[in-house]
Amino acid sequence: MSVYTDIEELYAALREIIAEASGVPIERVILEDEGRSPPSPRGLYCAYEPLPVRAYGQPRTDQKDTDGPAEETTLDDWTDLEVTTVTQLELLLSLNFIEDGSKQAALRMHHANFREPVAAKLAAAGVAWMGASEIRDLTAVKQAGWQDRFQVDVRLIVQTGVTDTVLRAAGFSLEVRDENDHVLAEA
Repeated sequence: MSVYTDIEELYAALREIIAEASGVPIERVILEDEGRSPPSPRGLYCAYEPLPVRAYGQPRTDQKDTDGPAEETTLDDWTDLEVTTVTQLELLLSLNFIEDGSKQAALRMHHANFREPVAAKLAAAGVAWMGASEIRDLTAVKQAGWQDRFQVDVRLIVQTGVTDTVLRAAGFSLEVRDENDHVLAEA
């Protein structure tokens, strides 16, 4: 399963998932608050924004040697550790579907995870689908005409990691062996 260390790493995968689930062409799925205009020509598009909510479960740690010491040292062959703390992060994916067809696109998000093409994209990205919220009708008057706009939030779970450099003196390794000198566990 993928471990994302930056939310921006998720953007491409989320665009593919949204496009497949909603039926909006991928080139018309845009990141919210990018400071760009809606896609041209006019027509259905989706603006999305991933918002971290909370971490779940017990974190796990992965560690590996760094390429060298974190600080200057006179010791030979000294390396420090890079320790990555991995957690399951709940992500709220806020979706705004705008223009004609937006209500149908929002409706398609419900139970999209049960559809094979969407499930395949979720699995490839290492994303778990928790469900979609109610559909909110935000249709309003724009430039003397109605602009269809529907919003839905999708709750996802992704694995995220934060890496810290730890001085070797502050870390240790542990190996448990049985009476036949077989390694039973390492940490």
